[in-house]
Amino acid sequence: GGLIEIQSYAPSEESQTQVTGLYGYLGTWSVSASNRWKAGPVGWSLAARQYETDGYLRNNWDRNFNFNGNVTFELPWQMEAGVGLLFSQGTTGMPVYNRKGSPYYNSGKPDANQEELGGPGVSARMKNGVYAWGDGSDIKDTSSFVNAYLMKNFEGGHIRLRGMLWNEETTEKYYDAANSGKKIYERDTTPEDNNWQLLGDVVYTLGSHTLEVGGETRTYGWGDQSVPYIDRSYFTGAISYFKFVSDGFEGQPTCLHYSALYAQDTWKALSMLDIEFGLRGEYFKADEIDPAAFGFPATAKATDLSETNLDPRLAVRFRPWQGGELGLRLGITHRYPN
Repeated sequence: GGLIEIQSYAPSEESQTQVTGLYGYLGTWSVSASNRWKAGPVGWSLAARQYETDGYLRNNWDRNFNFNGNVTFELPWQMEAGVGLLFSQGTTGMPVYNRKGSPYYNSGKPDANQEELGGPGVSARMKNGVYAWGDGSDIKDTSSFVNAYLMKNFEGGHIRLRGMLWNEETTEKYYDAANSGKKIYERDTTPEDNNWQLLGDVVYTLGSHTLEVGGETRTYGWGDQSVPYIDRSYFTGAISYFKFVSDGFEGQPTCLHYSALYAQDTWKALSMLDIEFGLRGEYFKADEIDPAAFGFPATAKATDLSETNLDPRLAVRFRPWQGGELGLRLGITHRYPN
C-alpha cells in the first residue's frame, strides 16, 4: 500500500520531539516529525512523514504521506489500555513506454517499458499495446490500520487482548499517450475491506520457566470495484467479456479465515542456557468464490479449501560470555493458502 516505514517508541517521562529533513536529486525531498511523552497515566507516540520524488523513469513520480499515532492509558488494578492508528496515502505515476521509435518518445528520460501499477487486466484489453497510456496516468492508494489492546499485569506475567482492523482503497487513472489531458479510464478498488484480527495471550513465569499460551483469529478478503469512467474506443472487443475491467465487480470481503492456538515454554535450564519449545495448531479456510464477486464467468469448477496443521518449534540459546550468544532454532511454519 505504499507504506514507508515509521517506527513508534514507548512514551517517555520527558517530552521528546524530533524533526528531520532530506533533499536529493530528481526532486526528492522528505520531512518527518515525531513526539513522544508520558504525562501522568497518559502517554503518546506520534510520527508523520511527507515524501516526494520526481522518480527516475518517465512519469514514475511519487507523493506519499504517512502518519502513526499511539496513545496508552494506565488504569487501576495494574491494567493498561492503548489505541493506535497507522495511515498512509500515496500517489504514484505509472511508467509509460519511452523508447526510440515511439511517436511519444521523450529523449530527456531513460528508455523504459510501460508498467501497469494497478490491476488486473487493463493493459491486456487496450488496442494500442505499449502506447496504451501516457503522462499523467497514476494510482492513488489510501490505507488505514487501527489497533487497540487491553492488558492486565500481575506478578510474574500478564494477560493481554489485542484487536486490529485495516482497510485499503485505490484509484487508477489512465490518460491518452498522445494527449495527457484526455482521460481514457478510471477505476476504484477496495483491495482490503474491513479486514480484522483478534489476538490474545497469557504469559506467566514460574520458577525457571516462562509459560505462554495464546491464540488468534482473523477474517479477510477483498471488497468491490467500480469503473466511474471508461472510453470503450480505446479497448478491444474482449472488454465486453471481461466485465471486471469495464464494469467492476462486487467483491467478497469475508472469503478467507484463519485461527490458531499455541503454547510455549522458555526454560532457563542454566544461567548460560535457555531452551524454548512450543506447539502451534492452525486452521485455514478459504470459502468458495462466487463468480459474480470477481466479474467474469467461471471457467473452472468453483471450490473451497480447508487445511489444518500442527507446527512444532524448538530453540536453544547459549551465552558462553557476557554480551555474546549462540543460538539454534528449528521449526515448521505454513504460509496459506499455498
